[in-house]
Amino acid sequence: MAQGSRKAVLTAMVANLQPSISAYEAEYRAMVPKKCRQDPRLQDYCRARAAAQATLERAETIIEELAADIKA
Repeated sequence: MAQGSRKAVLTAMVANLQPSISAYEAEYRAMVPKKCRQDPRLQDYCRARAAAQATLERAETIIEELAADIKA
């Protein structure tokens, strides 16, 4: 894969990712009992889980867009 292509894929991957990560993080934290929400380990878990979920969803969207382009 050419350097320019890699950069384009990376740019597409991270575009608008932060709002999705923040939304998932808030959703996951809301599932946790209030007395546990300040636990740094749990906060780290929610943050990492949110980042993984948002990244996977974005990757799936990119793959679907590429597949649609190939079929067109």
